[in-house]
Amino acid sequence: MKRLLVLLGSLNLSANSLNANRELSVLLQKKEAPEAFARLLSVMEKDFQAGASLKTPFALPTVEGVVPWQEAPRYFGRVAKVEGVIQAVEDRGTVAFLKFGPGESDLRLVVFPRSYGLFQQPFPQSYLGKRVRATGRIVLYAGYYEIVLDYPSALEVLDGSP
Repeated sequence: MKRLLVLLGSLNLSANSLNANRELSVLLQKKEAPEAFARLLSVMEKDFQAGASLKTPFALPTVEGVVPWQEAPRYFGRVAKVEGVIQAVEDRGTVAFLKFGPGESDLRLVVFPRSYGLFQQPFPQSYLGKRVRATGRIVLYAGYYEIVLDYPSALEVLDGSP
């Protein structure tokens, strides 16, 4: 007997996902909920087609030219080259931030420990006060606009070294 099932939702097995994000999933069987199953399939097909078009911010083309860091929020969800001077750096051990402005809500570049060794050392201090150009997707995480950098090729120093 063929059983048609769908697992709907998002559930990452991490403390943050379970406690802070309140992620959960629901298992539907076509036999037990045929109307819900059919509606879900229809919505998923429409979403897939829309995702293949330019209707979603993640499908938009890369922003042309260079964007001053202050304008980055206007390009949320898009890949852009953002330029500015790193005003502050912070290494929390679990993540490092290169901050363009002194405020908590100013754009920041994010690097995770797995990539620390790829960047100029001492990291992140060697980038403090440097004019940089970062390339990546502008995202919003926990209320902060940021670009996650996985490789140093996404971060160009425009004056001095590293």
